[in-house]
Amino acid sequence: MAIKSSNYDPYLIILFIFLFIRPISLLLYGKGSGQGIAIAEYFAITSTYLLILAFILRIRYLRFDSLSILIIGFISYATLSILWGSHVRDLARLLMPFFVFFATRVLVKNRRDIKACLTFLILGYIYPILSSAWMIIRGQGVDTVGYYSGLIRFRGAMSGSHTLGHSMTFFIFICTSFVDRLGDRKTIQKLGLVALSLLALFCVYKSFTRTVYVGLLTFSCIYLWHINKKLLFVIFIILFTVSVYKMDYVRQIIFQVQDPQMKIIELDFASSGRLSLWKYNLKIFIQSPLEKKLIGNGVGSETKPRLAEARSTPVSSHNDYISLLVTLGIFGLVIYLCILAVLVKDIFSSDIDKRVKWYFMAFITSIIIMNATSNSYISRFELAQFFWFLIGVFYTIQDSHISENK
Repeated sequence: MAIKSSNYDPYLIILFIFLFIRPISLLLYGKGSGQGIAIAEYFAITSTYLLILAFILRIRYLRFDSLSILIIGFISYATLSILWGSHVRDLARLLMPFFVFFATRVLVKNRRDIKACLTFLILGYIYPILSSAWMIIRGQGVDTVGYYSGLIRFRGAMSGSHTLGHSMTFFIFICTSFVDRLGDRKTIQKLGLVALSLLALFCVYKSFTRTVYVGLLTFSCIYLWHINKKLLFVIFIILFTVSVYKMDYVRQIIFQVQDPQMKIIELDFASSGRLSLWKYNLKIFIQSPLEKKLIGNGVGSETKPRLAEARSTPVSSHNDYISLLVTLGIFGLVIYLCILAVLVKDIFSSDIDKRVKWYFMAFITSIIIMNATSNSYISRFELAQFFWFLIGVFYTIQDSHISENK
């Protein structure tokens, strides 16, 4: 894993530093969560500014393909939404991750650069994984205790259980059958990655974040179906056996109830009220004026509109697409869905190595599904940055493949 910095674009060093420190910045510093979150945000904004600067200095290398044009269009449209209510801070959190993609695309030029980037990202994850797993094993780092389920949700060393679950899931994405395809690695390095992945999986499990359970299951099904059906079959047998043997416990996790005598469970209750939130915010959208339907209420203003019959303050939709619909209107949502459609098309139609291709198909599909069930890779700043970095990696691999076959 030795890296000679003299062989790399000097601006690429900024991306190395960003990838190394970004996982660490998610840790909870101090006794209060507010302090930890502030540190993470300050770092993320500062480092993103540096990446934007590096991108500007290397902008001549940017390919203005359909994806880049759509992203630029979305950034331009969202920026204009300041005129009708967007908050600058919330808008920056939405748009800055796109510049991680642009920076990755202009700075990372070949598989050697990708290997170096992933090496720094994995190194940055080591302490958060080890510290979180150790705290959970010792019964520390408790986030919440479910009122109805009785489940103890751990945050480990992170600022919350959702942050723990999502960040550890992304690490598993990084390590699953992809990193070792970028170059030969010694057995001890592969064993180290497997050990870290298992610890990360343990943290995901103890976070009891069902959204990431769905994401991991989706990823595993798609990837292994095309790469290793036997392993997929074994995993399903194990999951089925555990589900039968521990049916009450699995029911407790999935449906968020502790009483085994409770036979009928409302779907809205099992979804932690998501269905009510979706219905409420969609009703706000339907009742809004035509111009608001088209352009939205502005980023950061999702919870401001309120129905007359509402008895409590509305909250976020827990669905990234509904949030976009309410804040940026039909125009904003359509542009973003077009971005995702182009991503899926480019990955599916790519003739790169089969394992890499289906890795990215599994990744993008799981992200699309998680975005639809929670605040995930659009509204969560750090997740959006991770997502767009990895998408930038895909396009580097594709561009390199095209160049090699000319």
